[in-house]
Amino acid sequence: MQITEDNNNIYIADYTIPKGREKEDIKAREKIINAIYRKWTAENSEKCVFNEALNDFIYVKFESINETVNKAARNYHSTMAMFLLTEILKNAKVVKYDKPDKNTKNQVKYTQMIIMQWEKVKLMVGVKSTGLKIQYCITSLEQ
Repeated sequence: MQITEDNNNIYIADYTIPKGREKEDIKAREKIINAIYRKWTAENSEKCVFNEALNDFIYVKFESINETVNKAARNYHSTMAMFLLTEILKNAKVVKYDKPDKNTKNQVKYTQMIIMQWEKVKLMVGVKSTGLKIQYCITSLEQ
């Protein structure tokens, strides 16, 4: 994957990722993340990837997309990380196990949150009461 950049943008494949923090920059990154997820789900009909560290599948659901769009669009590094979605889901290692944040509405449906990392990317995985592991959010550790 060829990546080029100038003072204002990062260029990856057919995408122009704005570096700015203005509202229109964030909206543009949200659209890119949604497009990446649409393409990924079209290519991955099972909507899951086997993670070696967990010895289990991590599923991508609607809630995965929503939470990641909301968080990852705030930082262009996080948007760039989305181009490596499969690699992140497959190769992330467990950093810690945590309880869901009771003050975060989207986490109440999980019994456990798993904080994982691959390279400079943080992956949060929510565990349902059935044991199903759902990709909750992906963000870059770079700022």
